[in-house]
Amino acid sequence: MLILHDYLCPCNYRFEELVDRDKRDTVNCPMCGGLAKRQLSAPRLDTSLGVDAASFPTLGEKWVRNRAQRQRIEEARKREHGD
Repeated sequence: MLILHDYLCPCNYRFEELVDRDKRDTVNCPMCGGLAKRQLSAPRLDTSLGVDAASFPTLGEKWVRNRAQRQRIEEARKREHGD
């Protein structure tokens, strides 16, 4: 099975390459021929598979939702304890 991975070479060239899932973490750089290391990267959503990228919240949206939830909890605590 081939998987698309991001790589970074010591010559600072960044590139993507389709590699076998069981392949090592290094490949040859297409620019200089040196050994490029695989980089950690977030998975991409493939909209051609019917996945709606807009249905996934951004980090900012999660932060706003968590902040609002913390404020509601704090307000409820104040009402219960009379602070």
